[in-house]
Amino acid sequence: MSAGNHRLSGWLDFLSGRKVIPFTILGLVFISKGWLLFTGFMNDDIQIIGTTRPESLAEVFYPFISINVWEIYWRPVTESLLKFQLLIGGLNPYLFRLTTLILFSLASYLLYITALKAGLRERGAGIAAILFILVPSHELNAAWISANGDLLAAIFLMLSFICWRGAFDKVKGTSLSAGWGALSFLLAALSKELGYAGVLIPLLALIAYDGEKIKKVRLTVMGIAFHSILVVLLLAYRYAFIGSDLFSAPHIQGVSVKALLINFLLYIPGSFLSPELMQISVEGFLSPLNLFFILLTAALVGYAGYSVIRHNDKRGRFVLFFGAVWFINFIFPVLPVFMRWYPFTASAGLITALSYFIDKAVSEKKLPAVILALLIISSGVYSYLNSDSWHRAGVIYSEQVNLLKSESENISRLDTLYLFGVPDKAERVAVMKLGINETAEFALGADTPPLRVMLRCELFDSRQKIERQSLNGYEVLKLKEGRFMLPGMRSSAVLKSETANYEDSIVTIMVSTAEKGRGEFISIAKIYYKNPAHVNNSIFLLR
Repeated sequence: MSAGNHRLSGWLDFLSGRKVIPFTILGLVFISKGWLLFTGFMNDDIQIIGTTRPESLAEVFYPFISINVWEIYWRPVTESLLKFQLLIGGLNPYLFRLTTLILFSLASYLLYITALKAGLRERGAGIAAILFILVPSHELNAAWISANGDLLAAIFLMLSFICWRGAFDKVKGTSLSAGWGALSFLLAALSKELGYAGVLIPLLALIAYDGEKIKKVRLTVMGIAFHSILVVLLLAYRYAFIGSDLFSAPHIQGVSVKALLINFLLYIPGSFLSPELMQISVEGFLSPLNLFFILLTAALVGYAGYSVIRHNDKRGRFVLFFGAVWFINFIFPVLPVFMRWYPFTASAGLITALSYFIDKAVSEKKLPAVILALLIISSGVYSYLNSDSWHRAGVIYSEQVNLLKSESENISRLDTLYLFGVPDKAERVAVMKLGINETAEFALGADTPPLRVMLRCELFDSRQKIERQSLNGYEVLKLKEGRFMLPGMRSSAVLKSETANYEDSIVTIMVSTAEKGRGEFISIAKIYYKNPAHVNNSIFLLR
């Protein structure tokens, strides 16, 4: 081992100090994602949070006995947390951002404890926590207020596992630890529907137990049975008193086995890479970060197999088995649909197993510590730059809200409002993709007329604005380093030449995006009004 590599390997030993880990995690989260603290509302934040401030602390807990804007989704712990923030801080985005980062930090720390309980050394568990913070797939969970439910579910599920794992170790106090484990499981189920998968957490604790497992089978069966009783009682209460049926969710209806298998395979790389990075690799190019991560992961998977099979690594075998079962258990409920934030909890299993073999490979000098350092640094830089993109997206959202407010007097007289140039995404971050009606009501108040989004746009450079030219009978819009999107068009991770048309009773719209040389793209939208009077009902955003 070279002197430089030895020093880096010694630096990794710093992760062996349990007392410094909480501060390391907090520091890494707030440095790598620091711009999020200064990011305003965007996308569906207003829709999820609501604008009505609770009048009392008792009102904060109303979600436990009622359901509102979330319709079929009953997540009282998550909604009560949002209402509590609304009560103490009003519509202050920075309080919500701070809370989200604190929850993300707590989830990362609990992963560290989970990894220790699963058999990793302190250094390996520290590596797991760092990867959990920095993998691109977790970007949304740290940045999106709507993902608080996933954070809370992950926190309580890992806490439940830690308590059940502790119950297996104790001679006395087993019932108390198991009780805390069951309570944590219940809170996870009340945070998000994924929490119901925690019914098998006692089995995961048994897999991670390093003693005579046969002696703990009875406790495991009792734990699963008790969790199952809690599920039945919770579903009955939910159906009878809340009016919410867990199995009526539209995304679980009519799903094919083929779709389940495809999503399962997608969720494996999706536990590490964001869908945009995966899409860029397929549609555009294989970025250096993607290539680096793919090669490193492939090498580690090969090393894990070699270590377990050829070297008879008993601990590695159990860690690998634990990680696989954890992943399968928590990915199975979300297989009917692929959503980028869904593998958050499940990814903890893969990251735990991967970190064990990273630590082992570094210790055995099979993996140079400098490679691991480069992975951590590059992921940290990516995370920091990405948080800056979220911040800029928040600025764009705020500008559009202010623009609508400036037009409020004219808009209040309209019978229908037509919106053009609505920023769907900016540098991959959703700006006004969801919650348009709630955003309009937030900006315009009770006098908001019915609205229709006629034309969206996607910015690949968040500094760009739309150029508008009014000609005889039609409008021409131009956007550099972006693309216009007609109703029904999907977002894209890369710019490419394309044309599309749209027509309804109000307008005919033709859009074209083309490369103008040296990788520069310009998108043009031509809007023809069938009734010239409708131009007075139109608001052009991003100007």
